[in-house]
Amino acid sequence: MLFSSIANGYCFIGIRHTDRFLFYLLAILIFICIFAPVKEISDMTSEHLFFITFCVGNLSEALHMSASQVYDVLRSSGVLNDYIIPCYDVLHTFSKEYIIEDLTEALRERGAIAL
Repeated sequence: MLFSSIANGYCFIGIRHTDRFLFYLLAILIFICIFAPVKEISDMTSEHLFFITFCVGNLSEALHMSASQVYDVLRSSGVLNDYIIPCYDVLHTFSKEYIIEDLTEALRERGAIAL
């Protein structure tokens, strides 16, 4: 009976092998959709940290603010966690001028800095 069930494409609990595969695939996709967008500090590489430092330092010069003030504004406005970190792969390929202009615009749109 066991061998005939396996030969007919069923596993031990009566679910077809292909259905079980699809179930696991769906579970993995749901897990990725829920948890993958969240990047925690422990997941960041030294390149991410270097880029954040680069952004804070250059924004502080452009906005005539201290680096700690810029970092606080980036965190409190959500630009750091909702934009810089998730979009690192794309952002780090742009020029310094473009990045500073883009981040300044993002901060203005969120009301974090004056127009």
